[in-house]
Amino acid sequence: MQFHQRLTTHHVVPNAYRKHLTAICSRYRRDIHDVLCVCGICHVQYEKHSKKLRQTIAEEFGIPLSGMGFVDVNSVEFISQKKKQKLNNLARALINHADVIPASRQQTIKEKISSIIGHQPSESEIQILGKIKLKLDNRGNDYKSHGKLVVLKLTSTNTIERFIQRWRRHFINSMNPQFLPKHWKIKKRAIKTLLPELSTNECTDEERHQ
Repeated sequence: MQFHQRLTTHHVVPNAYRKHLTAICSRYRRDIHDVLCVCGICHVQYEKHSKKLRQTIAEEFGIPLSGMGFVDVNSVEFISQKKKQKLNNLARALINHADVIPASRQQTIKEKISSIIGHQPSESEIQILGKIKLKLDNRGNDYKSHGKLVVLKLTSTNTIERFIQRWRRHFINSMNPQFLPKHWKIKKRAIKTLLPELSTNECTDEERHQ
């Protein structure tokens, strides 16, 4: 089967937001209304449109796509992370390549480890240091992702519903899908508790995608 013929599941509301919406609304977690089947080509094409809307939302909410809560790269916290990563790299070099690294070079590596930890490392310590799993970045302890911060700003049922409907409408306008499920509609209620101003009446075929 060719790539363009393959079907893949597509979340109309991007997972960056959806996973946080489901955390505050168990009903939306179980709802498959916004999970659609699309072909591979369409999925790739829509991702380009999706990125533009995410950028627009980032500007509207004042929340960068990278999230918020980064630490200064010159801070003690970040420098500590850099040291841990360096220890990990040095230790893994000894563990994985001891058979090809000359003895003099191995001693130099051990001296570098010693200069960081303050004593000559034992073989068991080298093994432990080599197993440290660390991805170096400058996210602080109070870091929150873009998606989480946006969802936290959706402070009412009304704003949550409108946010979800915005993504549905964007998908329709961007892709003009021809094979949506029969009862799929933009204004379908997404969460159980609904404010009166959002209508949940069934739409006609002409109104279904409005």
